[in-house]
Amino acid sequence: MAKIVKVRTGDYSGVKTAYAGSHSPRPREKWIISIEKNLDWAEVLSEPEEVMLPPLGAPSLVRRMTAEDFKKLNQRKKEEAEIESFIKDYIEQNHMNMKLIKAHFYIDRSKLIVYFSSETRVDFRALVKTLAKKFHTRIEMKQIGPREAAFIYGGIGVCGRPVCCHTLGYRTRSVPLASAREQFLQPNPSKISGICGYLMCCLMHEVETYKEEFKNYPRLGSVVEFEKEGEKKIGVLRSLNVFTKIATVDVEGEGMTTINLEETTLKKKLLPGKTRGES
Repeated sequence: MAKIVKVRTGDYSGVKTAYAGSHSPRPREKWIISIEKNLDWAEVLSEPEEVMLPPLGAPSLVRRMTAEDFKKLNQRKKEEAEIESFIKDYIEQNHMNMKLIKAHFYIDRSKLIVYFSSETRVDFRALVKTLAKKFHTRIEMKQIGPREAAFIYGGIGVCGRPVCCHTLGYRTRSVPLASAREQFLQPNPSKISGICGYLMCCLMHEVETYKEEFKNYPRLGSVVEFEKEGEKKIGVLRSLNVFTKIATVDVEGEGMTTINLEETTLKKKLLPGKTRGES
């Protein structure tokens, strides 16, 4: 058995599983971790748990961060700001078709990771040599896309809240359009796309809740029966908000009718043959 925890690493690579060994870390603690024989920092996100087969190549916890470690971390942050300024000037002076996203220095200065974006292939060999000579460390260049850039930068989503990926500390690799359809959202890119230009991560986070809630109601397009103001009515269910409990039913001869599901109940009306609203 091996003891593991979830950690958010300082290199913007998201949430990872780490070996805890004989340590007893607690959530929200800052730890020094070993990644491929290099030392960096991470925040513990979960309580330790034991598993039979932990992932290969996972980082391992070394020690809780000390006052000296925090001093080093602050120094690395200052160096990162200096490096980012240097790289931006270099890109501008050499007319390179790339955009710097972020630079990350491992806490032990063993490696510098440079995140950048570009729509074309970039020859950055001269930049790597210049950085290695100036900062005396190993350089790793990582080209990333809009989704990863949003994860690192953060920002405000269309909901008015900080974007999920940056807040939660992990990236959703792929969000299928089916997630929006399951929540009966219109496929309008401006409504269901995040600041990265891809489908919003929250669609994946919320889809299971919607599926569970919709089990209690007829499907959209179904012929339903309900009671309003003491009178029974029949119509086609056109929209349904499972959280506000408001539904819209197309009643023949009356048009669209809004009903409160806390005051009445929708019942699916079984009619012989092909009914209105069926595909």
